[in-house]
Amino acid sequence: MDELGTVRTSKIRFQGSAIGGNPSDNDWRIAVVNEGLQFQQYDPGASPAGYVTRQIFGRGKTGVTVTPSSTYNISGKLKLSGSLLLQEIAHQNTLPFHACLYPHSTDKRLYYLHPNFNQGNPYDLTNPTSMGDDDSNIRINRIDSTNENIIMTLNSIEKLRILQDGNVGIGLTNPLEKLQVEGNIQANMYKQVIKVTRANQKFYLDGVERKKISLIRGNTYIFDLSDPSTNNYPFYITTSSTGGTSIGQYLTGVTGNGNHFGTNNKQVIFTVSDNAPGCLYYQSTIYENVGNKIDIIGSSIRDSDNDTKILIEEELDNDNIHLITNDLKRLTVNSKLILGKKL
Repeated sequence: MDELGTVRTSKIRFQGSAIGGNPSDNDWRIAVVNEGLQFQQYDPGASPAGYVTRQIFGRGKTGVTVTPSSTYNISGKLKLSGSLLLQEIAHQNTLPFHACLYPHSTDKRLYYLHPNFNQGNPYDLTNPTSMGDDDSNIRINRIDSTNENIIMTLNSIEKLRILQDGNVGIGLTNPLEKLQVEGNIQANMYKQVIKVTRANQKFYLDGVERKKISLIRGNTYIFDLSDPSTNNYPFYITTSSTGGTSIGQYLTGVTGNGNHFGTNNKQVIFTVSDNAPGCLYYQSTIYENVGNKIDIIGSSIRDSDNDTKILIEEELDNDNIHLITNDLKRLTVNSKLILGKKL
């Protein structure tokens, strides 16, 4: 030590053992190496046994078991007993060599930045535009904050899209229906839900007053009566064209005739049998003409697109044969051999 109190040495050893002797893992030393101040602990288990650097200070940088290349570097796990506070900064223009995590000083969102991710652009972790696995090329993307469309891709090919209005498309990018599929569908069972409401003593099916509907043999239909407007208006599948009575209710394949909002089960389920009549009705027992006609279809000869067919319609007292092209009835023959033609 000189007259100014300066220690002129490159290493200072602190022996934790009071008895002296050979160094142990309770021994530390401070060393000056490459303009850095190193805290070193003796490690008898190291190969070879000797002093191992635990922490380095130098030129405003600190490293724990690693030579620092930034303000603070740690090689190993970091355990915090409190909060991790990150300073808000502006978006970075210079790409880091390693990953960078920071809160933005303006929008206060948390961003991730890496030169090999998101084309080197800051990625908003609080409002992500995509999720997925880059290795398997499976991704879920959101187009932008305006459209809010969700796209599922596989091997960079779009497979499914959900639009902002809730329409879902499989195999197409602009679905116009709640579910629109480009291609064939195979299902063991088909069930269609029909929403029933009531206003002015009339039933509405899917929002249409006294809507005439067509049901297909072999399919199952669920009439949803969970809307409070159906309370105390029992819903029946019936052979009565006017209703206003429980007489004539149709029972084959029907579960829950007479249900409404006030009953425990708020559904009427109708599985249309092959021998169901060609014409039935949905009505109530409270008033007449609350509902309307149900056409039962299914006995037909049709093309693969199902838009050209010869349809046999079985009604209660009248049977018709329809010739249909492009989903339009072109020619009808009724039981009285009267032909009706529409061009």
